[in-house]
Amino acid sequence: MRSIAAFCSIAAFFLFVTACSSCGQQQEVAFDPLEQQKHRDSLEQQQIERQRSYLKMERERMESFSADQGWQTLSTGTGLHYELFTSDQDRPAKSGQWVRMHWTHKLLDGTPLNGNNGDTIQWRIDEEQAPLLGLHELAKLLSAGDSARFLMPAHLAYGVAGKSGEVPVRSVIAGRVKMLQILP
Repeated sequence: MRSIAAFCSIAAFFLFVTACSSCGQQQEVAFDPLEQQKHRDSLEQQQIERQRSYLKMERERMESFSADQGWQTLSTGTGLHYELFTSDQDRPAKSGQWVRMHWTHKLLDGTPLNGNNGDTIQWRIDEEQAPLLGLHELAKLLSAGDSARFLMPAHLAYGVAGKSGEVPVRSVIAGRVKMLQILP
């Protein structure tokens, strides 16, 4: 009787050890490059669709804000929305020219933004760093003396990451500019 119990204990022990040692092993999966490419393509397509959805929501938010404010904006291919108030001059700034501009900007909820807000700024279009990337594009729409109000999507303003502690992630910026001077 003891020998049967000892045998059963030893057999149970070996079965237990065998079962435990195989738990951590993974089954080999055949390497299929076509399946891996399909998976990567699927993930990439999902990311593209999420970005399209976000851009559509951002555009709708900008259009709604513009309509609520009574603005009659035009938009560029990059998503910049603007309304020009022109002067008598018809010589818009060009890439490479120095410009002086007065500007203010805020979040769509009306929160004013610091950092050059209400200041006069000067930079060389497409060559010097302007406070916001979209100001390069906006400056090329203006002649000396012109002013405009604008809505700038996140990718032309503070980027999708925003500005820590001041500008939230993916924020659209609203503002006004006046082109003071265009220098050669």
